[in-house]
Amino acid sequence: MFERALARSGLPVRRTEGFNPRPKITLPLPRSVGVAASDERLVVEFSKPVSAGEAQQLLASRLPEGVQLLDAVLLEDARACHPRAATYELRFSPNEAHRMQTAVDRFLAAASIPMPRVMPGAGRTRLFDVRPCVQRMECLPDRVRWTQDIHPDGTAKPAEVLEALGLNGRACLHRVERTQVAYGPK
Repeated sequence: MFERALARSGLPVRRTEGFNPRPKITLPLPRSVGVAASDERLVVEFSKPVSAGEAQQLLASRLPEGVQLLDAVLLEDARACHPRAATYELRFSPNEAHRMQTAVDRFLAAASIPMPRVMPGAGRTRLFDVRPCVQRMECLPDRVRWTQDIHPDGTAKPAEVLEALGLNGRACLHRVERTQVAYGPK
């Protein structure tokens, strides 16, 4: 979607070298399939100087209905755009509040919560401890909110955190929204 919108916008997007040049755009923290986001960052490299306001106006005018650009900033150093932590929310119905509070209390009390993780390409499973990844977790009247660290060597997947709460992670992903991402230097 963004590749097409950038092409239609006429913005001077830098392209890769080689036989099949591609626009130099990245999503520093791609979402899991099914997870919504209200705080998504797109990094675009330009071949010529463009003001943040001009880039936002031109790109916003070419996006599909329902997609909204909230802000545009010029990065002095792209290394400052590395995700450090992300906050997620899982909404639930009022009749699930007691069960979810119990699950959150159990999660926070645990020193370790190993979850099976399939190793890509290896066809085998290893245990990954999701508990150290989660900084904070709270149960509100209609949602569970948690903030987790993002490390270069890996972090918990939202579905794994849901599984650790006793839920079917894959079946609940459509109710998860990433609401905030904290960025910092590499």
